[in-house]
Amino acid sequence: MRHRFEGEAAGGFRGAGPDQVAFLHSPTGKQADPSYPLMVYLTPKRDQALEGTQDRIGTPVSVEKLGKVATYHDGIWHVDGERVRLAGLAQARQWHTAEVHSVTIHSAAGTVAVRARRDVALHDLIRIARSLESAIESA
Repeated sequence: MRHRFEGEAAGGFRGAGPDQVAFLHSPTGKQADPSYPLMVYLTPKRDQALEGTQDRIGTPVSVEKLGKVATYHDGIWHVDGERVRLAGLAQARQWHTAEVHSVTIHSAAGTVAVRARRDVALHDLIRIARSLESAIESA
């Protein structure tokens, strides 16, 4: 882990306020693109949308735990400043799939999300999210 952010500085869930934490990780042993680290987000608030995925329907994926389904997003919303100036916000927002992807788990204990570069496999995102979801359920 390189950094821990709490509250609004975590930036993972709009509306979670001070009740959220984010962990910024980087792969060990190799140079990672610092603009796309592995990010882990936790909040005890339920039904939160991961920032950058709002209003985008994700794909349900199994988390191999009875009754649990995660939501997978194959990208992130991106807003180009020049396009905002030329065409307005609605036209400037585009879904980008080349850089990152994420998985979010909603449970009675809260919301857990993991976002990483595309070279991190989906099964690894799910594995990380499952371990964190178990941690907040037992807290």
